[in-house]
Amino acid sequence: MKWMMALTTVSVIGIGLACNSIYSEFKFLQSNQNVQEISSSMYESIIWHIDIYNNPTFYSKTSQYFDDELINTVEYQQLQILASKQSTPMVYINVSNKDLLQTKLHFRKVLKIKADTKLFAQQK
Repeated sequence: MKWMMALTTVSVIGIGLACNSIYSEFKFLQSNQNVQEISSSMYESIIWHIDIYNNPTFYSKTSQYFDDELINTVEYQQLQILASKQSTPMVYINVSNKDLLQTKLHFRKVLKIKADTKLFAQQK
């Protein structure tokens, strides 16, 4: 019985911490009047959405926004709106240990692979 209570307590604490980090990112995005680059977790969310839904409109808009090698908070909000209209709302991927530069390199690689796949499909 004690181990069940301990497990429940640990689960509630874990859920609370996860919700708190998501809420803090959301509040940062809502309250920040300065246009800044998005976090690595937000880049991962975009990558996940591109991989799962394979939406050409979302992909082209994302590529257009990433032409200057960064996506800012305003562009991210526009991508969230587009994702909600085209398929489903973007899922927030919480990645705390990944470096922003590393995530951007991975993001660039995903966009290149999608562009190559799209080009290959058009040649057939």
